[in-house]
Amino acid sequence: MNRLICPVCGQGLTLFDRVLKCGGGHCFDLAKEGYVNLLRSGKAGESRGDNKEMARSRRDFLEKGWFEPLAEEIAACVERFTSENDAVLDICCGEGYYTDFLTRRFHRDFYGFDLSKNMVRLAAKRRCGASFFVANIASIPIQSGSVRLAFHLFAPFHAAQFSRVISDDGVIVTAVAGKNHLLGLKRVLYDTPYLNDEQPPEAEGLTLAETRRVRGSITLSDPSDIASLRQRNVASLRQRNVASLRQRNVASLRQRNVASLRQRNVASLRQRNVASLRLWRTFIFFKTPSTAGHAIKLRPAVLLLFPFYPSYQRRRAFPSQGNVCTNK
Repeated sequence: MNRLICPVCGQGLTLFDRVLKCGGGHCFDLAKEGYVNLLRSGKAGESRGDNKEMARSRRDFLEKGWFEPLAEEIAACVERFTSENDAVLDICCGEGYYTDFLTRRFHRDFYGFDLSKNMVRLAAKRRCGASFFVANIASIPIQSGSVRLAFHLFAPFHAAQFSRVISDDGVIVTAVAGKNHLLGLKRVLYDTPYLNDEQPPEAEGLTLAETRRVRGSITLSDPSDIASLRQRNVASLRQRNVASLRQRNVASLRQRNVASLRQRNVASLRQRNVASLRLWRTFIFFKTPSTAGHAIKLRPAVLLLFPFYPSYQRRRAFPSQGNVCTNK
């Protein structure tokens, strides 16, 4: 936990007998599970983020390996852009599935945080060797420039904080839902299923280096899995633009509860291949430097989805795998 900083004064934190202390006299106790709460508000608890039921539902669903293709893509980025003992940060880590997946393959200094204490508690219970903490994405208590790679999946994007915590040659890997993501489930749930827009997040201070498309398919027959996936899907809808949500009449979505799903014949759901497509688009960002360097030659990218513009070399050269565009 030597890269954590005090959320009050910004000084480094040092562990003394299960208590993190800073030079300013602020102290933060480790929970029995091993995580630490670094939210400045004293109300950081079960009332924030996902509740216990949602947290357990997400954990149980991911543990069945449905989203493993995405985890493999993140692992490929860790292998490509980091070295042993580099810091890797899981932004909005949830119950720790992806970090746990990575710790089994790589010797890195792993960190993960989430606003939900219920999620972080489950993540810490994995005992995977990562440092988990409760924090707000708008004020990440990590030393500036100390993270080599951060990954951020289906969560709000805070470019200023991401740019601050990663090193000058650091990388941000983010994932958004692809156009047809969970279209099979939407066709069952909604009268008029919609397609996702696949737009990359606004990332001032960061430069889009490349994009990758991750594909997979699943067929769900267990009602609990269907209910869990539906819950996750509705939760993601709530994060979309409020005006767009109003047009879709959120109230009607909430009325389509799990009971209505169970009324639909499970065999019919199998035939319609619920969640038949898991399509994600991952974006890789590099930190935009304050000064320009020398132009580098770009190589063709197998999964090039956006045009690249003149770029500049960073301090550290990356392996020539795919297209790597650094600075504008």
